[in-house]
Amino acid sequence: MTLAESVRVGREFAKLSVRELAALSGVAPSTVLRIEEGFENPRADVVERLLPNIGMAVTYTSEQQPAAIRAARAILGNSARIALDAKAAEWAEHWKAARWTKDGEALKPEKIARQAGSLNWLDERPQARAFLPTKSWRELAASLIEADVPFAMTGGPAANCLVPVGQNMEPRFYVEDVETAVGFAGLQPLPEGYFGPRIVLLPFDGIVEREPYRLEEDGLVLANIWQIAIDCYGTTSTKQADALLGLWE
Repeated sequence: MTLAESVRVGREFAKLSVRELAALSGVAPSTVLRIEEGFENPRADVVERLLPNIGMAVTYTSEQQPAAIRAARAILGNSARIALDAKAAEWAEHWKAARWTKDGEALKPEKIARQAGSLNWLDERPQARAFLPTKSWRELAASLIEADVPFAMTGGPAANCLVPVGQNMEPRFYVEDVETAVGFAGLQPLPEGYFGPRIVLLPFDGIVEREPYRLEEDGLVLANIWQIAIDCYGTTSTKQADALLGLWE
């Protein structure tokens, strides 16, 4: 795939307009258009600014941007207690330049959530651990509740608990300690060469477990609604994210 194709396809997947990508990257909209049309061979510094905004590294491969999640959670839902490091502050400035925020408040929260999620594919995050789907999300949650293991469910199943849409129901859980959760739930690692459905566990990191949503009637703990939306945008559950944010009909 050429650079022109990479920029166009990445921008369309991220649902960014030419003007939004330009603002996020600090370049003119005409520059983005000329790159996408193959009429301009951009300088290295322009490429370095463009590609992270569509989830790509300068080598045109996928690159995680965890600082975008920190910045998004600090802005969405007004979680002012989340401090921004330098990289997260850069994302906040990008979104301000794109007019997605003003005075630290979200004007286009769905775009922020979508970009933070699409730049951080849930199952590819560095600390993610995958296991055979030997339990449904309900069975896994019940095991963790019985063992008193702190957790917060996210992704499609969590969204579906709040806005029933169906679609992706593979279990995705944040847990306080992955090894403890694996032991109590009796999960089995994926065999080599396995590419089917899976359970994915990720450890708490000081951000993802903040301000959870609790379903008191059955003890189920969901991640914060904004975290669920971000994570759905980082999986195939985009329809569920749209439903959760009131964008899908």
